[in-house]
Amino acid sequence: MSSWEKGMFQALLAVVTLSGVVYLVTRYAIENNDPFSVVNHPLEPIAFDLHILLAPFLMFSAGILMRSHAWERFRAGKSARRLSGIVSVGLFLAMAVSGYWLEVTSRPMLADALRVLHIVLGIGFVGTYLGHLVSGFKRRKPVSATVAGRSPAFQGRLSIDETLAE
Repeated sequence: MSSWEKGMFQALLAVVTLSGVVYLVTRYAIENNDPFSVVNHPLEPIAFDLHILLAPFLMFSAGILMRSHAWERFRAGKSARRLSGIVSVGLFLAMAVSGYWLEVTSRPMLADALRVLHIVLGIGFVGTYLGHLVSGFKRRKPVSATVAGRSPAFQGRLSIDETLAE
């Protein structure tokens, strides 16, 4: 997984999540006293448009990340953090389906149920994804130990710390 793939996914996730939160707040938490106003707050349509327009790019970026990160680790048999990754992927797929279905449905009761489901799945996905990232930071080795363990140039030689200790 390259740094631009991860960076693109995380930037899109941040913007889509933030626009969803702003839309949620401006649509349902703010009350407008103007009876002739179509929106509750001027940011409401902007947040909605950003959320809807950038979500497909987030899904595309997630597909790239699946190919370069998750699928490669699965094929290699690496099991570290696999559960949090699988839960994140499942929640992401369910969130994407509920968001798409929410946009194409014309039934008000179904739309209300999908809206709640989309919000709950979105919160769940962002939470598990952040947990997946944090668990990766905890498991990483220091850079010097990683380089010394993998590089043939360092095998059989003393590290800088061992040389200074002598």
